[in-house]
Amino acid sequence: MMSTQPYPPSPPPPQNDRSTAVAIGVCVLAAIGTIMSMQSTSLMNGTGSIWLGVVLVGASVAVAFILRGTTWVKVVASILLGLSLVSALYMEHQVNEKRNEITRDLQSWQSGS
Repeated sequence: MMSTQPYPPSPPPPQNDRSTAVAIGVCVLAAIGTIMSMQSTSLMNGTGSIWLGVVLVGASVAVAFILRGTTWVKVVASILLGLSLVSALYMEHQVNEKRNEITRDLQSWQSGS
């Protein structure tokens, strides 16, 4: 008698391979985002690319929790999120100080002439 299924059903993929893939993906995404968030910027460029890096690290944290990554992956991604967020806030503070300095210089130049 002929079978109606030409091939036997394939077994599910091993859990170990899935967790390894999640760990690698989350770590790569978090590393790229952290590097992006620590770039220098100027008043002309703004801080958009820095905040994009923070968003990438945040996405890696979300992926780690949604796909049930191992605990160390969640911890590393969360630490990198905190680090990139602090870096972005500091850069935002520095840009704001530079803007205020330029405004003061322009106002003193304007009132002096």
